[in-house]
Amino acid sequence: MRASALLVALVGLAACQEADTRFREVPPALVGADRERGRLALRLHGCVTCHVAPDVVGGDQRVGPTLVGFAERRYVAGSLPNTPENAIRWIVAPQEIAPGSAMPDMGVDVETARDIVAYLRDAS
Repeated sequence: MRASALLVALVGLAACQEADTRFREVPPALVGADRERGRLALRLHGCVTCHVAPDVVGGDQRVGPTLVGFAERRYVAGSLPNTPENAIRWIVAPQEIAPGSAMPDMGVDVETARDIVAYLRDAS
């Protein structure tokens, strides 16, 4: 009886650990990214002038879509699959991806874009 109870407990523990670790796994494109720098960059680069961002104070123009729930979105910019790589590309050079888009090139470098994406993926 004890062995079966121990087995059930171990299986349950393994299932809990598996569920927890999948949220801690960092996609390769975001290894070394800094969430806090990303949160600060959303203000520094003026992102919150047009977007509502989770836990970031900014303007209320709502020109662009909200960034709350970013991690759950299927697409970035309406057509790119929502992967860290695509989100970084979009933040760095939106006019190359969608010329004429309301999203201007904001002068964000790749490292800063990585930080922003890391923040948005975890804060959503």
